[in-house]
Amino acid sequence: MLAAEVDRLLALPAVKANIAAKVGSWLSVRKTEVTVKDPKVFPEFTPSVMSSLTQSLQLFLRDVVERGSLLELVTSRKLYLNQELAGLTELQVSAARRSCRSRPPTRNGPAAS
Repeated sequence: MLAAEVDRLLALPAVKANIAAKVGSWLSVRKTEVTVKDPKVFPEFTPSVMSSLTQSLQLFLRDVVERGSLLELVTSRKLYLNQELAGLTELQVSAARRSCRSRPPTRNGPAAS
């Protein structure tokens, strides 16, 4: 009876969000919101990118709490990227599947030889 009540409570969206917030606090996720980068060295690191990175991390933590295990915090290969973040990486984002795959190297991109 107690186990059923615990399962019922853990299925509530508010409880899942609270657990994800606690895990984020444990991992000091808030530090990402106040990270300062030298704009001369990292001109791409804009407030918009900072916000996207924070949101990406929060989505990942929520996914781990809702569907995964704590082991996934260190073993998962999942990424949550919007178009802005994907543009800064060598990945393409598929919005429909919420997955990423390697982007072919571009002539002027980082993979150019």
